[in-house]
Amino acid sequence: MKAIFPSKKTFIKSLYHQIHCQYLVELFKYCGYEIEYTDNVVQLDEVVFEVVLNDVKFYVDFGDHLKIHTNNRPLIKYHLDKNLKNTDIIPISPISFYDWKQYFELEKKIQYTFGKTVLNNQVPGGAAVKRRLYLKDLIVKSFSNSDTEITNQLDYWKKINTAKVAVFAPGARIDILDRGQLQYMAFGCCTISPELNDKITFNKEPIAGIHYIKCKDDFSDVVNIVESLSKDVALKIGNNAKQLFKETCLPTAIIPNILSRIGINL
Repeated sequence: MKAIFPSKKTFIKSLYHQIHCQYLVELFKYCGYEIEYTDNVVQLDEVVFEVVLNDVKFYVDFGDHLKIHTNNRPLIKYHLDKNLKNTDIIPISPISFYDWKQYFELEKKIQYTFGKTVLNNQVPGGAAVKRRLYLKDLIVKSFSNSDTEITNQLDYWKKINTAKVAVFAPGARIDILDRGQLQYMAFGCCTISPELNDKITFNKEPIAGIHYIKCKDDFSDVVNIVESLSKDVALKIGNNAKQLFKETCLPTAIIPNILSRIGINL
């Protein structure tokens, strides 16, 4: 089967093609689809693009915020508001990995064992500069065994092997499921963040206390949460998060769900 995507030059912001469109391309490629790019489309909104599959057109809204940017249907949405009820919008899990072969190789090697290091390795940027700098300073001052180093992607993932827990300050909005946190959940690491508002594939969602640990939006309870965290609880939450990722975020979960929802028989 062939999936036809808009070319990079059709995007209002070309960087968005590299980040958001390419994520969906890699999902389809992993599932064996031939990819074709076309110049014969006009992007109606900078966070919406269209895909044609077996002559069936669907739309993708990859905006980080909760606003829906098009009335066109069928519509796939990254970061769909979990409180939105009775909607025909199709939620899928947001960006996690691009190189799925690498993910499956690392998934066998990265082992979360509830080590000693408290991790917070996020780059301060965009809407999250203030809160990420605040959280980094809090972690450094509160824990002698902290790690806030900014590294390359591979080393960032490998830090899980010595982690006690990883603390996250979400990016575009305080309740968004960020890529870094989702990747850590994929590898079974226990994470702490403010309550997340993301509906993902199969209308599931990360649940506080089951898939991650919720902290206050101002991070005022983070130190107490980390200090009181037990190994059994952390490992259970990490395992739950990893299982949720496998059920909802792998290409073999996302693509068949999209096809079913837009009316293409497998």
